[in-house]
Amino acid sequence: MKSPLLAATLFAGILLLSGCGKPAGDEKKAPLPVVGVEEIRPVPFARELALTGEVVPVRVAKLSSFAEGPVTFAGVREGDRVEAGTKLFVIGRSASAEAALVSSLEELRKREAEFQRASALRNTGAISVEQLDVARSELERARAAAAAAHQQSEDYTIHAPWSGVVGAILAREGNYVPPRTTLAELYDPASLVLRFAVPEEEALRVAPGMRLKVTFDAYPGETFDLEVSRAYGEIDRALRLRTFEAGLTPDRTFLLGMFARLRLAVESLPEAITVPETALLKDDAGRFVFVVCDSKAARRGVEVAFVQDGRAVISSGLAAGEVVVVAGKETIRAGAAVRVQKADKPSASQ
Repeated sequence: MKSPLLAATLFAGILLLSGCGKPAGDEKKAPLPVVGVEEIRPVPFARELALTGEVVPVRVAKLSSFAEGPVTFAGVREGDRVEAGTKLFVIGRSASAEAALVSSLEELRKREAEFQRASALRNTGAISVEQLDVARSELERARAAAAAAHQQSEDYTIHAPWSGVVGAILAREGNYVPPRTTLAELYDPASLVLRFAVPEEEALRVAPGMRLKVTFDAYPGETFDLEVSRAYGEIDRALRLRTFEAGLTPDRTFLLGMFARLRLAVESLPEAITVPETALLKDDAGRFVFVVCDSKAARRGVEVAFVQDGRAVISSGLAAGEVVVVAGKETIRAGAAVRVQKADKPSASQ
């Protein structure tokens, strides 16, 4: 026979399992998911390209020697400013060229004296016109030989063709160089420009006269407003890029090779519908967002034109005045009731 205590314990367990003894209606309803929202308000928006560029010179000279031999003199180094005519390099083994020049100049002196005598004799009628012409021909031949000898001797000495800055030295004293070897590169600092490339699909949207927002690592925190000055006439067949140039600000110092970051507006939308990029969702049917209608979440499929600076420009699917869920979208589903979180009042700094 079971004891009264055991019977009472079993009865209490049955009551707990069956839920008996709990007043009806005490269950608490699950709280509605809280979402942050943003109302669609069309605003002007510019589509920009984010590009990179480099400071390069337009006027560049690659200096080389037509002669062969060791470098016996190198009078400049990288970064030196030189004037036109400055002697930069001398190539050895020039003795034969110098001897040929001296010989040709002596021959020219003799032919000039002979022509003067022939001219005087012709004035007195002592020689014929043909004899004077022969003397003139010999003189011209001697002049040509002297010019060739002078040019050959100059092949062993390299001078600056114009004033500029030495960008690179490719040969040092003691190096043996074959003919037409580049010894140095000279550039004109006044010809520096910003050169950048645009992908082929955007190339026709860029033209001279357009404005650029440019930042240089060498000038942190400063933005330069530059103008596109030149568009190259062909697409790079390997990289599928079109090259452009922009003029530089004259009141700043720029160096060859400086790196730049560019923002170039290629399309302006007077009334763009945008949402935060974080508001977008995606499934097998495509991209979509949640909008709030009558305190319920509704799925809305959208087409995205492009994303820039954290904002997605919507080409179709949304209209002005609609309220888009921008926070808490992971906790809701289509048709579910939601509670909209009131936005804090913006501070003066915001």
